[in-house]
Amino acid sequence: MDASPVDYVRTHRGTRGPWRTVLLLLVAIVALLMLASAYVFMDPIYWGVKNTTGEPVDSWGTYSTPFLISGIDRPAALPQAGAAVEDDAPVVGVEVEGQSRAYVLAAFRGPGKHIVNDLLGDVPVSITYCDLCDSVKVFTGEAKGVSLRLNQGGRLKGRMLLHFHGNFYFQDTGQPIGLQSPPLPCRPFPFERCSWKEWRIAHPQGDVYVGNSGTGQVQ
Repeated sequence: MDASPVDYVRTHRGTRGPWRTVLLLLVAIVALLMLASAYVFMDPIYWGVKNTTGEPVDSWGTYSTPFLISGIDRPAALPQAGAAVEDDAPVVGVEVEGQSRAYVLAAFRGPGKHIVNDLLGDVPVSITYCDLCDSVKVFTGEAKGVSLRLNQGGRLKGRMLLHFHGNFYFQDTGQPIGLQSPPLPCRPFPFERCSWKEWRIAHPQGDVYVGNSGTGQVQ
């Protein structure tokens, strides 16, 4: 006796559910990959836009790291007494309204570690380090109580790029890549590059950033 349509539905109900879910997940993953590829390869850098010197960017060679990596945001700092830092370790020191903080330079080496977006009091300070050209730059912004959103924009012609509000800038100069790009809306902030011992003696009440393993892709 043939099963009725109702019996068939009851028997097979739920057998297609998992496959349908898997298929939808695969479609979503493919769509995300296509969007990510479009974002990277439709960037003006890939289309030979003119840089600030008037020279085509694509004549500089391959854009070696075409992925954006977010800066480390407001990482924990240690009191001086609890920090195992060698006396001769290079640090970048920043002081804001009597509050001081040192950043161990070795903590800025490695993928995703070149930028720290921090707050000292309510003043934003972003410490950036390019290990290719040994360049340290510190930036601040106008808004109080909110850290900057400086991101690592890869490398170009042996120089680190910053990414901020959709535009690319050279880390060592703060100059934009494209002729049509606006100036970097962050101003330089004074800092001191010295040994940990020198900074600790001059600023005995400060704390120190020794490293953070967290990295993330810009959304």
